[in-house]
Amino acid sequence: MTATDFEFGGSSLSSRDFEICQFDSSGGFTTSPAGSTITFTKIFQRAANKFSIVDATYESGFEASLSMMKHDGEVIDTETYAEISRWLCRPTNEQLRFIGGGLDYVYFEGTFSMEKVEHRGRIVGFNLTFTSARTHGTLLPVLEALTLEANVGYAVADLSDEVGFTYPDMLTVTIKESGTLRVTNGVEDREMVIQKCEAGEIIQIDCVNKIITTTSDRDILDAFNFNFFRLANSYDNIENVITSSLACDFNFVYTPIKKVVF
Repeated sequence: MTATDFEFGGSSLSSRDFEICQFDSSGGFTTSPAGSTITFTKIFQRAANKFSIVDATYESGFEASLSMMKHDGEVIDTETYAEISRWLCRPTNEQLRFIGGGLDYVYFEGTFSMEKVEHRGRIVGFNLTFTSARTHGTLLPVLEALTLEANVGYAVADLSDEVGFTYPDMLTVTIKESGTLRVTNGVEDREMVIQKCEAGEIIQIDCVNKIITTTSDRDILDAFNFNFFRLANSYDNIENVITSSLACDFNFVYTPIKKVVF
């Protein structure tokens, strides 16, 4: 990796006068714990294809490593050390993006652990361990806003590198005519069905956490077949032809997987 800068939690490394580097242990540099090495207890959400943190303790854990130092190579004082530790070592997942080096468009989600790099007893940099919440990087969330006519297919490309299926983060369906809603995807032999839909009804579906709500007073759980809409692809086909039995606005947001790491 040739990048010398990154953004994490909405802030860049270079804005703090630091850059990515590599320390040579044969040059007299040593490492020691910085009091912010974190071990995470995680559960895997298959629908989102990601790990979610359910607990965090300040111990060790490893995913990917990189180092950082001041632009001018100067010694790092205690105040700066504390500021960097507060910024990077969090018990929550944040977004990481490298600037330069060909990974500018790829986003990683996770958090850092950190150890000090010292030379002759003075802090000159930090070694970082990034613990990712996902198996790979992602692109930015993609919004698909479709105006579907009844029984007319609309093609949408699944941009994910992961062969298989991807559930949208959120799906909103605005019904334009009453009846039974049947949504199919030409890639898979499966159907999302919601009965007794009403014109003007707005249905929101969290396809990751499996939650469905409606603006109607009816009990939508009794009308739903619990086949949550999803995109899918194979090695040979990324085109999803979406067909609805009712005219509707069909808007969804999904996060494509980019199968790269660093």
